[in-house]
Amino acid sequence: MLARGAVARPWWDSAEVANAGDFLPADQAFRVSADLAGRRLTVHWDIASGYYLYRSRIHIRVQGAGRLASGWRLPPGIAHTDRYFGPRQVYFHAVDASAELARTSAQAAAPRLQVSYQGCAQAGLCYPRIVRTLVPERVAPSSPVPVRR
Repeated sequence: MLARGAVARPWWDSAEVANAGDFLPADQAFRVSADLAGRRLTVHWDIASGYYLYRSRIHIRVQGAGRLASGWRLPPGIAHTDRYFGPRQVYFHAVDASAELARTSAQAAAPRLQVSYQGCAQAGLCYPRIVRTLVPERVAPSSPVPVRR
């Protein structure tokens, strides 16, 4: 019979990795919001300290009648070698994705956005893909972007 300590454990059950209770819920680790200023749509993520988002795992779709005049633009990520997925571009702290709507009517309703993304904690937990539906908050085109907390 094998001694208790000799049983192989998967990486997520390793003593070197923090306990699941030590990690933030996904919606706190990666707070996402959207706003619409004129025709400019912006999706913003506030990323908690010690967490990061994968650039390649961010996908945004406009639902309903809204159409984009341009594709979504994301800034270059930071080169990061992930211990599970290898070399990736990631974002720490915050990131914005932006696009222009094709419509010009200020009276039209803000489009619904389906946003999916995936990220990890630097301490060793990778979250499954997260999918959220957002309705952008309208802001005046000439006003500064609202402060997110």
